Amino acid sequence: MNEQSKQSVEKTSSGFRRYVPLVATLVLLPCLVALGLWQLDRSRQKLEIRNAMLEAAARTPLTLADEVLTVETVRFRTVQIKGTYDTADQFLLDNKIHRGQAGYHVITPFQPSDASTRVLVNRGWLPWGVDRNVLPAAPAPGGEVEVTGRAVIPAAGYFELETQTPDTTTKVWQNLDLEKFGTLVEYRLQPFVVELDSESQAGGFQREWPEQSDDWVERHKGYAFQWFGLAITLVVINFVLWRRRRTVAISEHKHD
Repeated sequence: MNEQSKQSVEKTSSGFRRYVPLVATLVLLPCLVALGLWQLDRSRQKLEIRNAMLEAAARTPLTLADEVLTVETVRFRTVQIKGTYDTADQFLLDNKIHRGQAGYHVITPFQPSDASTRVLVNRGWLPWGVDRNVLPAAPAPGGEVEVTGRAVIPAAGYFELETQTPDTTTKVWQNLDLEKFGTLVEYRLQPFVVELDSESQAGGFQREWPEQSDDWVERHKGYAFQWFGLAITLVVINFVLWRRRRTVAISEHKHD
C-alpha cells in the first residue's frame, strides 16, 4: 500500500471515529431521558397510592358481613371484625423476605361472626426451617377473636419460576391468587386480604408491613434526577469533544 493510500485509510478511520460520540449520544440520550420520565411517573403513582392510603386510614374502620365488597370500597381501609379462623384451608405464601431472611407469610381464612362469607388474613412472617420439606408450625387461636388490619389487593400480575396448579391440599403457594383460591373452596370470599395489624393480639407473627412515607415517593424522584443528570453529562461530553475537534480542524486548516 502506497503512502497516499495509507493517508486515505487513516483519514477515513479518523472520520469514522469522529462520529462515534455523536452516534452514541443519539442512541443513549433518548433512553436516559425515557428512564428519567419513567421514574417521575413512578413517583407520581406512589404519591397517589400514599395519598389513598392516608385517606383510607382516616376513615371509619369497616366491618364485614355476608355482602362481598368491591375492591374500590375497601382498598387500604382499616378492617375490624370479630369471628373465627378456619385453619383447614390455611396455607403459606413462599419466598417472603424479612430483614434479609427468607420465609413465608401465613394466610388464614377468617369467618366473621354471623356471616358465611370469609376473608383471607395475612398473619405475618415465619422463617424457613432447616429442612424445606418441614413446614413451620403456624397455629391460630381458637374461638372468637377480633381481627384488625389493612385491606390490600394482591397483585394480579406476577412471575412464576414454575407453573403451579394448587388444590385444597396445597399448603405452600408461590403467589397469592384470590381468584384461583376462590375456585377451590366452597364458601364466598372477599376480594382482598387483611394484613393483620402489628399491634393485634389475634394470632399474628412477624408483621412489618410497608408504610406510606415521603421517602417512598422521593426515592423515585432521586432516580429520575440521576438519569437526567447522566443525559446532561452525555450532552456536555459530546459538546466538549465537538469543540475540541473543531479547534483541531481549524488549526490543521491554518497549517495547510
